[in-house]
Amino acid sequence: GEKTFIGLHKTGTTTYHALCKAAGVKSVHKVKWLHDRETQSEYDCFSDMQDAWDHGKIFDSIRNLTHRWPTARFVLNTRPLLDWVVSVLDHTTATEMRCPCSGPQYKYSRTKRERDQLGTPAYVNAIVRRRAVLHKQILSLFGNSQQLASRFMIADVTTQPPEEIASALAALVGRPSRASSLLQVLNHS
Repeated sequence: GEKTFIGLHKTGTTTYHALCKAAGVKSVHKVKWLHDRETQSEYDCFSDMQDAWDHGKIFDSIRNLTHRWPTARFVLNTRPLLDWVVSVLDHTTATEMRCPCSGPQYKYSRTKRERDQLGTPAYVNAIVRRRAVLHKQILSLFGNSQQLASRFMIADVTTQPPEEIASALAALVGRPSRASSLLQVLNHS
């Protein structure tokens, strides 16, 4: 099937995963799919690219995905900067395991480790800078190619009207008739 890649950590990726499933697309929500070709072959929708610390590798991987899957669609999911920072900080202070990045082999996640090493103010500056660079790179990559631009959307499940996201995402994944199913997910999340 057609591939849909949905990115960034702490920007509604769990909701996007549920939306893809509601659209009838086989979906996976975990951080390791980006470099796992077996998972990429098994599923058609992928969400949660990586933790905030890995944005340089994320962009290189996105560019590679545009070549490996030449008909794939991409969503730059985002949310207001302050909300995103608060969510990342909450994630880095959580005591319970929230994701595979906090697996048993780690005392805590890479993002928590980086925050501890840098201190919170420097960590916030670092992640904000990396996010800005990544957004600029992604917008340049998709904005400079008419073919890529036609398979790209920017979405924010925290601020955009649910009807707008449901119809746009359903159309992007090639299932416009499933927009009402996606709207139900958004209205209950």
